[in-house]
Amino acid sequence: KYTLRDHMLAHKGDKCIQCPICLAKFAKKHNVVRHMQQTHPDGKLYKSELCRCDLCPYKTVNKDALEKHMEIHMKGKEHTCDVCSYVASRPSLMVRHMRSHTGDKPYKCEMCTFVTAWQGTLERHVLKKHCQL
Repeated sequence: KYTLRDHMLAHKGDKCIQCPICLAKFAKKHNVVRHMQQTHPDGKLYKSELCRCDLCPYKTVNKDALEKHMEIHMKGKEHTCDVCSYVASRPSLMVRHMRSHTGDKPYKCEMCTFVTAWQGTLERHVLKKHCQL
């Protein structure tokens, strides 16, 4: 079973194992093996696995790379908060900011009752309270 701890280990560069085909990251070798059996049974990358930009021909296998690429299209376009004077350069930043007004806490710890509005706060909580790395 893939756990939050496995996910957190995947973010540690020294414990990270990448799929040689799509570069997805895993904390454990058996997770890479299972991923390759399920996702790339014949050892190939298919077009359906690519993340595509809706605004230009850019393609990548990495969702984070696509998000970074999208900043090119958003440059110069500002998103202003209707509640306060906050201005964001990307829609995703505005969504995150709005949690400070709504009190929404979508990130929940799988190991205890801790909840937070911020992914980074949850990651720090898990590392500090639940991981013996």
